[in-house]
Parts: sequence; C-alpha cells; structure tokens
Amino acid sequence: MIFFYPDKSVIDRCVLMRDAGDRNEALIEMWSRVKGNHLNWKMLIFIICVSAVVLTFIIVRKLRIYRRHKMRRRRLAAQHAHENLI
Repeated sequence: MIFFYPDKSVIDRCVLMRDAGDRNEALIEMWSRVKGNHLNWKMLIFIICVSAVVLTFIIVRKLRIYRRHKMRRRRLAAQHAHENLI
C-alpha cells in the first residue's frame, strides 16, 4: 500500500501557527478563544434547560392538538349516530 504524504514545502505552507518568539503564549491564547473551546458548565446547563423547555413546549402543543382533534372526531361520530337514529 502506497501512502502519498505531502512534502515539506506543502506542510510549511499549510501550517497554522509559526513560532512567534516571546508572543507565542499570547498567540496560543488568541487561537484558543477563536476556536471557542471554552464552554463552561453554566452554559452547558443553560443550553440543556432551554432545549428541554422547547422540547416540552412542542410535545404539549402536539398533545393538545391531538386531543382536540380526537374530541372533534368523537363529537362528529356521535352527531352522525344520532342523525341516523332519527
């Protein structure tokens, strides 16, 4: 099996961060903020709670619509049965 790995010139051209000397730590911190990998537990709890509230709202709404249609079908069936008796 042959693997084609890029040569050194391609790797050097595609590198994200080069050594910035004494500003290297600041550069690494800047990229860490840009990547957005600092999701703390408070934000995670908030996202989960909001998702749960939205999901609950959707489920309750669907159930109400289903029950309303079910009652309407029962009422129409009862009216139809009553009309057939007359």
